[in-house]
Amino acid sequence: MYLDAQNPVFRKKIVPWYDADPVCIVMIVFMLFVFVFGFIGVIAANDIPRAEFMKPYMNGALEISDGMVPSKGEFHRGVWVPIFLMISSGGVTVSVSCRLVIRYIGRREE
Repeated sequence: MYLDAQNPVFRKKIVPWYDADPVCIVMIVFMLFVFVFGFIGVIAANDIPRAEFMKPYMNGALEISDGMVPSKGEFHRGVWVPIFLMISSGGVTVSVSCRLVIRYIGRREE
């Protein structure tokens, strides 16, 4: 019996549920939200606005002094957290996108 001469049985690849196309697309969308959240965090950590916008709502009950408002550079040392979020979510987005593109190219060739 020569098995090489016979046509092999072609079967469809079994893809786990966590690697299915809809799950990957949902993951990309979620990671884009995380990336935007990190970007907003970088902006907030680098530029802390003063609390003058709150003065009309205080009605003189609580006086806001300059000591209570964080200075511009006070949160700058914590900017690594949103930067880490941006880098990690960007890496996951690129990785999953490449996986989907390679899978789509493989389907077109069949």
